Amino acid sequence: MSSPSSHELIAAYNQGRDASRLALKLLAMRGNAFSFLRGTAHLFHQRMAENKIDPGGPATWICGDLHLENFGTYLASNGLTYFDLNDFDECALAPCSWDILRLASSILVAGPTIGIDRAAAIAFATQAIAAYRTELATGKPRWIERKTADGVIGDLIESLRHRDPQKFVTKRTTNKRGEALDTALPKMQPVMSKIEREQVRDFIQSRTVGAKGRQAYKFLDVAYRIAGTGSLGICRYVVLAELIEDGRKLLLDLKLTLPSCVAAVSTAKQPAWNNESHRVVAVQNAAQILPPALLQAVTFGGRSFVFKELQPTSDRLDLRAAAKDPARFADAITSMGSLTAWAHLRSAGHMTAATPDALVAFAQDKTAAKTILQAAQAMEKSTQDDWADYCSAFDAGYFGKTMAHLDPAKGDEAA
Repeated sequence: MSSPSSHELIAAYNQGRDASRLALKLLAMRGNAFSFLRGTAHLFHQRMAENKIDPGGPATWICGDLHLENFGTYLASNGLTYFDLNDFDECALAPCSWDILRLASSILVAGPTIGIDRAAAIAFATQAIAAYRTELATGKPRWIERKTADGVIGDLIESLRHRDPQKFVTKRTTNKRGEALDTALPKMQPVMSKIEREQVRDFIQSRTVGAKGRQAYKFLDVAYRIAGTGSLGICRYVVLAELIEDGRKLLLDLKLTLPSCVAAVSTAKQPAWNNESHRVVAVQNAAQILPPALLQAVTFGGRSFVFKELQPTSDRLDLRAAAKDPARFADAITSMGSLTAWAHLRSAGHMTAATPDALVAFAQDKTAAKTILQAAQAMEKSTQDDWADYCSAFDAGYFGKTMAHLDPAKGDEAA
């Protein structure tokens, strides 16, 4: 019996999403195999399970959707800017090798898109795996911030010094008083429902600070946020608010959290979470050196959301530009492999995850590197095959009803 077609699985997985934003996702995935991989973590893990691809390792807290563009900068609660894993929507307890496998697969798949030939892509994937095993074997997690960063990551962090938080907000508003979001921008869509707007307003204005529970924010405006690839189409808001304490305006992100596609295929027993946003925030707190400012699990409208501040210091590497200098790109790839190991070590022993000693023992297995690379090459082929099927179905009009809702003005899907 043949495996289900990728386009049928994609259609089923994305049922119920907003059609106009889902159309942006479908269009992006048609663009190249790397965008397709970014938008189909569920399919990646399903194919792993179907084809019995599993390099093994002790069960730990994995990101679940690790790829080249799920690393980036953020401002932590201590006021420092870090470069780290930055998307935990699919996090779950699973074999530790699954994260580095998906990262290595993404390097192989992304090669043609970012200007890297086949031989170089294999070398970079091998390097990421080696860095992961080397750092995992130390048993000691470290981190990357301004004082420890160099190369293209150091350049990125240094460039953030010049970003003005208030300009970051005003560039996304329409009037002189800065009290309305500019929904003509590619990253936003207007929320037309008055009831929905009032519900968001009431939620934001219910957030409190301090022992006396003082109101934290004055609501100004809300829009749907267009960001990422995999999450396009789910309910996600960008909220313009004013801090009651000092009148400073800021942007807040409120994102619906769905069940993890990794948990659906992992044989590891998952904890009983209060809800999905508690899963994401708990694992992110354990895996990162420090969480982003304001990161919280919240309930809104009876559903679980992740709530955080949008920051001018949040950014990703320009992969195309970085890949033009192979030596500097290699350093960035090494850092990504290392960061993956540090996240696993940092969360080791938490919430039934394997101990650091178990992770160290896996890293010392001399056969692991070859096994992971072979698995990455197998998943690269699986992704390319699924993308080819998807492209054929897309071009034949299989997603025509959804694509009829496409707003060309919102073209760029990435935040």
